[in-house]
Amino acid sequence: MRGVVLDTTALLKYLLKEPGWEEVHRLLQEENCYVLTSVVLEVLECIAMLEQRRAIPAGSGDTAIKALTKLIDTGILKTLPDHRYAEQARELSTRLGIAPADALTIAAARDIGTLATASTQQASTAKKLGTKTVLIP
Repeated sequence: MRGVVLDTTALLKYLLKEPGWEEVHRLLQEENCYVLTSVVLEVLECIAMLEQRRAIPAGSGDTAIKALTKLIDTGILKTLPDHRYAEQARELSTRLGIAPADALTIAAARDIGTLATASTQQASTAKKLGTKTVLIP
């Protein structure tokens, strides 16, 4: 199984059509793309927070969630079970002092091949571990 693991930041850029979303769109069209099941929850939480703060236009949250569901239901975006990477993520989190969620995503990317992220910190950590990384602008 080779491909690209999208983290929450990359997926949100695409779903909310933020600057850089076109790069995520290209990855979705050209690569086997994966997302951890916990990232789906993180995306829901971020969208809910943005809606509550009125930081995104009314209705865009619904549109984003429908788009995410369609990506997964059609198999364009495949889900990965979190538990598969739990042991490696715990070790990375402890050794590197990074958040468990970030460690989980990096562990999955190390297995799958590439990490796509909009976080410079996440990209830097993954690269230090030898993981191929796409930094979404």
